[in-house]
Amino acid sequence: MKKQVLFISIVLLLISCKNTTKTEYSINGNVIGSKQNKVYLKKRDNGNWVNVDSTIIKNEKFTFNGNVKFPEMYFLSIPDFKCLIPFFIENTEITFNINTDSIDNSSVSGSKTHKQYEKYLEELNNFNNKLKNLYSQYKNLKKRGNKLLLKNIENLMDSVYNSKEKFTKDYILKNNKTPISPYLAYINSYQFSLSDLDSIINNFDKTLDSSVYVKLLNDRLKILKRVDINQPILNFTMNDKNNKPISTKSFKGKYLLIDFWASWCSPCRAENPNVVKTYNRFHKKGFEILGVSFDQNKEKWLKAIKDDKLIWTQVSDLKGWNNAAGKLYGIRSIPQNVLINKEGIIIAKNLRGEELIKSLNKNLNNKN
Repeated sequence: MKKQVLFISIVLLLISCKNTTKTEYSINGNVIGSKQNKVYLKKRDNGNWVNVDSTIIKNEKFTFNGNVKFPEMYFLSIPDFKCLIPFFIENTEITFNINTDSIDNSSVSGSKTHKQYEKYLEELNNFNNKLKNLYSQYKNLKKRGNKLLLKNIENLMDSVYNSKEKFTKDYILKNNKTPISPYLAYINSYQFSLSDLDSIINNFDKTLDSSVYVKLLNDRLKILKRVDINQPILNFTMNDKNNKPISTKSFKGKYLLIDFWASWCSPCRAENPNVVKTYNRFHKKGFEILGVSFDQNKEKWLKAIKDDKLIWTQVSDLKGWNNAAGKLYGIRSIPQNVLINKEGIIIAKNLRGEELIKSLNKNLNNKN
């Protein structure tokens, strides 16, 4: 009898010690006001939208079942809903309450990872609200033409932007075990220097190794190291506005600025007059520019070239953010540029206005 009791106790102990971690997710949604009968589960993959799954909305309800290897950012899409709903998916029960009339009245619950993400966003919104208020002041002052006060507001906005970036970086470094940190590092990687990105990746706990974003960050780190200062040019060939293939090799022996821009990019267009000024000043002394556009619409690209008087060589594959040269150089924000000397070595990056002129003055031995 004692042996039977002991055996039963051991079995119960083993059952109680069994790993109860869920290996699948279950997404249950309640939808109010939708005229559609379908809902889609999407994610971003290599810059493209991918439909992971779809299901039918019946009696204002829907369900998804499946599994993921590691928490990841997914998006819920209903065709008559004006925007996508981002959320962190993980193998657990997740509930959506959706009002198609207002995203503010929609909610997601059940995912611990998503809850952490929402807390991060709450803190981030403190900076966003400050920027919103400052921008409102900026617009009012611009109407009045008060340049001194405008400059003060611009400085304040820059300060808040810097604090916002520091907050995100500090959050990632401090929370090195949470699955949202690799995601935050990836979507903000355009603002991190090579050394910052290296330290962030090395600071991640080993438990995050399965995150798709850790892999993407490591891939980006490799690219940035290949296009760092003192590294040789990464050559590419792309068609110009007349569909003629242009190779970076054709600029050998010249100081070359590879300028990444687009017609729809306001900061790019604002910087173009400075680039024109620099080109006119240094072109006869051995300075060339190769404009690489992230446009998709050729007519708008050509119009911007004409309107901004960009007389140097321009190329584009008209693939937007999937521009092949942009991917080669790890470009995730524009405007950006890379300055290459006549030996084909990268000597500077992202020079603007007077900084570009000073660099060319130094390297082309121009005393003026």
